[in-house]
Amino acid sequence: MKKILVVLLLVAFSLPAFADFSWVEGSDVRYVGGTAAGIAPDTMGKLDVTSPAELVFTAAGGAKIAIPYAAVTNFRYSEEVAHHYGVIGATLIGLLKARRQQHFLHFAYHDANGNIQTVVLEVSKDAQAALRTTIQARVF
Repeated sequence: MKKILVVLLLVAFSLPAFADFSWVEGSDVRYVGGTAAGIAPDTMGKLDVTSPAELVFTAAGGAKIAIPYAAVTNFRYSEEVAHHYGVIGATLIGLLKARRQQHFLHFAYHDANGNIQTVVLEVSKDAQAALRTTIQARVF
């Protein structure tokens, strides 16, 4: 009876590790943070890279951030593990399931007034390569 209880407890405590807490899917973009006025952190929206002059993030509420490519002083891409379980937990979960990664685009740019602004956006795994290539071609 004790063995069954231990197994059930282990299964119950490990279920959250196998759940997919995905914030960003498909073409969605999440504003993680930055100095943009009027947009709260963790706001979902869309990213428009069709203009050759600027990148536009449109939040779900209608607020927009326009980043002129010519004004970008720093652009960086990073990939981070979504959940940290420690060495033993990561090893055990890694044997059974691939760990989910989060993909971030970091921007530093000068706004119309000459002030430095920063924006960090999370994009989906599927969209990150195309977005990164497009942005790097227009910024550098």
